[in-house]
Amino acid sequence: MFNAAPPPAQALLRCVPSITPATLLLAVYDVFSEHQEQNMIPVVEQGKPVGLISRNKLNELFSRPYTRELHGRRPVSDFMVADPVIVEQDISIDDLTRIIIDAGMQHMSDGFIITEQGRYLGIGTGHDLFIIITERKQAQ
Repeated sequence: MFNAAPPPAQALLRCVPSITPATLLLAVYDVFSEHQEQNMIPVVEQGKPVGLISRNKLNELFSRPYTRELHGRRPVSDFMVADPVIVEQDISIDDLTRIIIDAGMQHMSDGFIITEQGRYLGIGTGHDLFIIITERKQAQ
């Protein structure tokens, strides 16, 4: 029986508008408030991904008293994940899975950034990766 090659990471691509490192935390909080389905926002500078900000981490920060006053006007660069998993769109799902496991399972929940020749294309989620892996296993 012939096994097809695993799909590339591009199959997980979600086009999500990025922000710059100078974007204020209050503005990011507003984006998350308006888009309940969005769990992360990529931080991109001159087309290159430099970080990721997670809804969960920002909500945790903003749940503390006086956070808006103390941190709301600070740039996202002070709070972003500065070492996100960044992969090229043509990497295989198997290689992507190994990269995420090696990088730490927190990247499964935070997600990862997909690029084309180093330039930001979109994001991928651990949830979507898990679905593709599960479908492949069930097909076998």
